Amino acid sequence: MKNKKNNRKIAIAVIIIILLVLTFIFYKKEVNNTNLKEITIRLKYFHQSQFSGVYVAQENGYFKERGLKVNIEQYIPEESSMDALINGKVDIIITSTYELIKAREKGLPVKAFGVKYQKNPISLYSLKNMNINIPYDLVGKKVGIEKSYDIERAYMSLIKKLNINRSLIKEVQIGWEGKEILNRTVDVATGYFMNEPYYLIKEGEEVNIILLEDWGIIDYSDILVVREETIKNNPEIPENFLKAVIKGWKYSIKNQKDSVKTTLKYSKHLGRNEDNELYMLQNTAELMLFKDAPILWMEKQRWEEIYNRLLENGEITKPFNIEEAYTMEFLNKVYGKNN
Repeated sequence: MKNKKNNRKIAIAVIIIILLVLTFIFYKKEVNNTNLKEITIRLKYFHQSQFSGVYVAQENGYFKERGLKVNIEQYIPEESSMDALINGKVDIIITSTYELIKAREKGLPVKAFGVKYQKNPISLYSLKNMNINIPYDLVGKKVGIEKSYDIERAYMSLIKKLNINRSLIKEVQIGWEGKEILNRTVDVATGYFMNEPYYLIKEGEEVNIILLEDWGIIDYSDILVVREETIKNNPEIPENFLKAVIKGWKYSIKNQKDSVKTTLKYSKHLGRNEDNELYMLQNTAELMLFKDAPILWMEKQRWEEIYNRLLENGEITKPFNIEEAYTMEFLNKVYGKNN
């Protein structure tokens, strides 16, 4: 009888200890959550593997590890992301070099603090049997121009740089799924290296891809941009965001199939599937790691080349110092650089 009473006391004590431990863990979690800095990032486009590193950083808890509670917004066609940033509606945006540079030309207080695509992802793609292997092969062809200012601008820069006679090309506006190539209404189309060619490949077609970067149209893409006010008053936000999202991208690149499953939590309702997300992630990784660049790294020389091209093309009318458009402060801290 005495042993039974002792056993009961021990059991009660164990239960009390377990309850206390669980209460402490729950309380600590709640306290930690209340200490998180809440921010919102708006993506450059709709949810897809183009932003896999952001989703992984969210789902794997990397943002929380850095004291951030991150709200992820996809692209809103009806609203300028730059305006949303300036007005304080969002804290970070992913945008194009052109939009950033035009904002700086207007004197808007924003800066880039990281870059995803180290190589320009804009391309010309066609069926292999069309034998369109170089930009000069566009002469005499029907070219589908995707309705996207970045793409249209890059295409025009290519034509101008290579002195190709546009009057010898028939240009028509198209969508982004390659249907016009499949039904032979155009011979070649513009699009993103990591996305549009997939729709031809999945139909069993062999595809030729011409990257505009390989013909001198140098550009960064998917630029992380923040207000100067944030850099001055809350520098821990861009620094901790970078640390978390770089960790997210490292995981995504190394564990692509697993990362696609994470991405599909965000993109499946948009009609995306495992195959096209994996294709996009594989090719995104290739462009991100171009010339073995550290993830999200930026180079002064490349920024100058981008700026000079826009200046030469008349797309910048009020010259300014391009170094004012970006900061290396946080990347240098993340990677332990001295300058």
